[in-house]
Amino acid sequence: MCSSDLKRTSGGWSSTKVIDIDEAKDFEIESQILKISGIKNNGYGFVFGRKDGNNQFVFTITGNGSYSIDQYKDGNYTAIKDWTKSSYINTGDNAYNTLKIKKERGFIKFYVNDKYLTLYTDRKSVV
Repeated sequence: MCSSDLKRTSGGWSSTKVIDIDEAKDFEIESQILKISGIKNNGYGFVFGRKDGNNQFVFTITGNGSYSIDQYKDGNYTAIKDWTKSSYINTGDNAYNTLKIKKERGFIKFYVNDKYLTLYTDRKSVV
């Protein structure tokens, strides 16, 4: 199937690859994503720490250069980091971006294109 076969005129789609991670240990997740075309302010990225649809984190960016980090815990939504503009995000169509999260000593650090964005602990987000 060609990637252009996945385009839609409305709605969205997702692709999933499940990777088991021991969250009690330090870890790093990295993914390079190509935005081919479409709505500039529609988020794309990855889910991590997923136990089920009601318990997970979501790290997303947009084609117009913003990012957000969200948490769903027991079905309750929390914006860890509201939509924030970043010059580190490659914008527009046919733009590659590499998203990375790194857990070290209880802190989760967020990066795009190897540039640090923000830090998260169970207590709060730190800029």
